[in-house]
Amino acid sequence: MRIHLTICLLLISLALPAMAEVGANPDQTLLWNRYTAVRSLDEYAIGITSEGVAVMLWDFVEGEFTHEGELFLDEASEDIRVYGDLAVIRTRSDSLILIDLGDLPDLQYRGGFLPEEPYADFAYDRNSGDLYLSHWFEGITRWTQPSHWEFQFADSSLRPILTTQLMVEEGYLMALDEYNGLLRYDLSSNWLDQPSEYLYTPTRTHGFDVRGDQIALVAINNGCYSGEFGHTGSGVTGQLSDSTGAERVIVADNHFAMFSDRFLFIYRTSDLELTRHMTASANSPWLGAGLIMLEGNSYLMLPNAGNGLLLINMETGDIQSAVKRPGPITSLSFVDGLLYTGGTANPIDVFRRDGRRNMSLEFTIHDQLAGVASMANNGDTLIALYAGPNKLAFITGASSAEEYYLESSISLRTSEPRSLEYVADWDDSSDVVFVTGKHEVSAYAIVDSAAVQYSGTWRLTTEIIDAAISSDSLLHVSNSKNLLQTYRILDDENLQYMSAITLATEVQELVVVGSHLVYFHGNKMHYLDYSNPASPIRDTSIELALPVYNSIVEGDRLLTIGHEGFAIYGFEQGYPELIEHGGRGGVHIAADSNVVATSNGGSLNLYFLGEEEPDPQPEPELPDNYFLSQNYPNPFNPITAIDFSLPEATDVSLTVYNLLGQKIVTLVNRRMSAGNHTVYWDASRDNGGRALATGVYLYRLEAGSIVASRKMLLLK
Repeated sequence: MRIHLTICLLLISLALPAMAEVGANPDQTLLWNRYTAVRSLDEYAIGITSEGVAVMLWDFVEGEFTHEGELFLDEASEDIRVYGDLAVIRTRSDSLILIDLGDLPDLQYRGGFLPEEPYADFAYDRNSGDLYLSHWFEGITRWTQPSHWEFQFADSSLRPILTTQLMVEEGYLMALDEYNGLLRYDLSSNWLDQPSEYLYTPTRTHGFDVRGDQIALVAINNGCYSGEFGHTGSGVTGQLSDSTGAERVIVADNHFAMFSDRFLFIYRTSDLELTRHMTASANSPWLGAGLIMLEGNSYLMLPNAGNGLLLINMETGDIQSAVKRPGPITSLSFVDGLLYTGGTANPIDVFRRDGRRNMSLEFTIHDQLAGVASMANNGDTLIALYAGPNKLAFITGASSAEEYYLESSISLRTSEPRSLEYVADWDDSSDVVFVTGKHEVSAYAIVDSAAVQYSGTWRLTTEIIDAAISSDSLLHVSNSKNLLQTYRILDDENLQYMSAITLATEVQELVVVGSHLVYFHGNKMHYLDYSNPASPIRDTSIELALPVYNSIVEGDRLLTIGHEGFAIYGFEQGYPELIEHGGRGGVHIAADSNVVATSNGGSLNLYFLGEEEPDPQPEPELPDNYFLSQNYPNPFNPITAIDFSLPEATDVSLTVYNLLGQKIVTLVNRRMSAGNHTVYWDASRDNGGRALATGVYLYRLEAGSIVASRKMLLLK
């Protein structure tokens, strides 16, 4: 069937002087879970993503990390190393960014450096401030730092043949010569002289890790070597050959882990016995793994392909999810000032505004029910598409933690459901929910508040990219063959083919605006007039401020989101007029009045538009003296809290002992900011993993000019 198109093309450029620009970074970030690499500092985990750096704090009561802060960067991060209170981040362009960790969870820029020559790896000496770079066959260069944003070349060494990985540890620079093994330089002397020690390997290696006297090196063909500096002969003390393809190794106190992005092996150091083997799901960024000590045990932190973070006990091999909401975020919806979020591995969380520029978690709807693909609402009834169980759920009273309940649900006839669209007053008797899958669109009629019935499914041969329903019973579908097809839904639920338009590319987003169907291509918004569905007219093309991936119509506003940020348009003149734009890139967007929520699937960002900054709050009064409080509760079993006050920033040590003076655990050993602090202790086990007995224990604080101790009673 030939389709005759009447084409009337008008290109309109938006008047940019009328726009307002939103800041690059959000006013608040609620979630963050798409990590590519993670490292630790005490009970904090510092993770990097494509957006920047995030700080998580281990919650000893809940047994998981909570998001505490973030620092957005202008480009994606590739690697992170932590050196005391300093993190060095390598970006995708090979820049090195220095981040101050001295006042966690706050993060501050400390400096940066873009080397002119390519380099394989980097290491930083926190004592001298020197930076070392490896250059494959060109040896090692050393750079000094006269100022925060300046590094100067100091000297170099060509002694290794093929130098890749570097590490600075306890006053030594260790450099991997892939052809020969591991070299160790004493940084207290002239490092350009002969390395102080060698560890020779019989075959080529391409990675290593060191913890104390334990060394592990990854063989490039098969297995790994264990060794010690100063050991008789070459220094190699053992060899493994059953972990083919390993790319990285991490050494803990009694175990070491070898892994790639596809698998993980954990071995016991004493006898090299394999204690754990895991195979990753596709594209898991396991090479970004880090090590953390929690409650005296070593844990491997693994960034997960499905977002989130896995935690593996190196001693027992036990695995747990380490974050409350692993993600990815798949749906956002604002209803009457409440923000609803859902995700592939997340239930529906409900956030309420509790300040002028702040929202917080109010409650969760069915905490054990995850797999939300899309949401809509009908008054106070939330309509949720659960892709996992393949059900459509109608949750009444969704605005109240005490009143919400699952009013009804229906199993879907749609395979691989992706999105839903709620259409009120579809006909004289009911509202309709349309569910779009990979190859079909299904309709479910809401007959009354408690009854939902299946109406029909329309299967299409070509993969559906997006679908939109207009009020005149038209179904518009964009597909993977770059076609925009239109059908009329008849009274008997059959489809009548109306027309098809060939597009220049796949169209990700369709939306109905007034009497027009709109599709987006890059930063162009194209209007189609379907007053005659058999012969649609290309009405208008409008150049937008930013590229579009997703969009919503909210009242008389159009909101779009793409990889460069979001934009808001008004319709006062019939066509969209830019109101404001900016923010971070993303794929999901929701809005309520002057609050905009966006997400790239990993983070959840909030923007409070058109509001003045809140009046600055007075600085909290700092304590006048050092003080160690009595723990609470006391007696306790097994978790207790210990408060202490610091009148100034200082190095802090908080340690627990038994009555014989034997150290049980060190709770804090780092520099802390001035103020009042709380530390939690879980007394289930000691550093060695042994159960603690009922009895009296001492906790001792060393900070500044104070050394103070108190007693506490563990009562099991």
